[in-house]
Amino acid sequence: ADKPFMPTGVITTATSGSWPKFDTSYLKAPVPYQYAYADILPSIMRITGGRHYHVGPLREGLAARIEDGLTAAGIDRERFVNIPWVDDVGAELVAKEVDLYIGSFPLAGGKAAIEVMAAGVPLLLHSNYVTPFFTDINEVYPGVLVWRRPDELQRVLSDVTPELLSEHAVRARSFYENYHVPGRLKAAVEDTLRGCPPDAPPPAKHRANTLQRFLDIRTAQRSAQAARPAAPVPVAKPPPAPEPAPAPVKTSAEKVEVPKTLTLSQAFRAAVPMRSRDLIVILWRRLVGIKPT
Repeated sequence: ADKPFMPTGVITTATSGSWPKFDTSYLKAPVPYQYAYADILPSIMRITGGRHYHVGPLREGLAARIEDGLTAAGIDRERFVNIPWVDDVGAELVAKEVDLYIGSFPLAGGKAAIEVMAAGVPLLLHSNYVTPFFTDINEVYPGVLVWRRPDELQRVLSDVTPELLSEHAVRARSFYENYHVPGRLKAAVEDTLRGCPPDAPPPAKHRANTLQRFLDIRTAQRSAQAARPAAPVPVAKPPPAPEPAPAPVKTSAEKVEVPKTLTLSQAFRAAVPMRSRDLIVILWRRLVGIKPT
């Protein structure tokens, strides 16, 4: 908190967190959100004019998206520095002379926010419009710099001064000393074991944007439908060819004269050159006793 802020007139910023805090596409049911880190970062760096340090691993696809966004915005790629891992986030921010810590979004990181306050670095946090569990605003010092929409972020960054940063640095460190130092945790545990637990913090103040949440889900559903391969168009099968009529069975080259009546023995003897239908008719007439006409 005692170091000078913005000594060269630009704002050096930093963010901490592994890639799942910025990109939820890896989830089976991703959490759709209107604002993406890779899309907002070029706007941040255009206003600050300084370097931006990202502490934490970035997936290859997300890193490439950030680089493409900076290139499209005409921002020098060298101003973005990714540090995959450090022992102490707070100490790293001090070593890199970071003026302002911008919390991860859409998912925040509570542990990182505490380390940043311990280092006496000012914070700028995002107010997630889905749920207070995705933001750290209620766990840090009162009056922390907050943004929800990109225009609010741009306004906050445009109004940053060295004096404002110094004021927030003192407030951040004081809040850490009052509520987050290990001695405070030890005292809270001991008081609880003696039957005198500390008072619960007040409920988190949060204003959800249910309309935007609905629109996000609808957009994600439509994108998922558009990405699905189109169902194959059924091809109409040609009607089956009619089966050829059975060829007539020729029993004799000459026409066989069928007598009006026969004895049973005569009928059996005549069965070979006769057709089955003619034989059946004769036998039926014989059996039922129909006289020939």
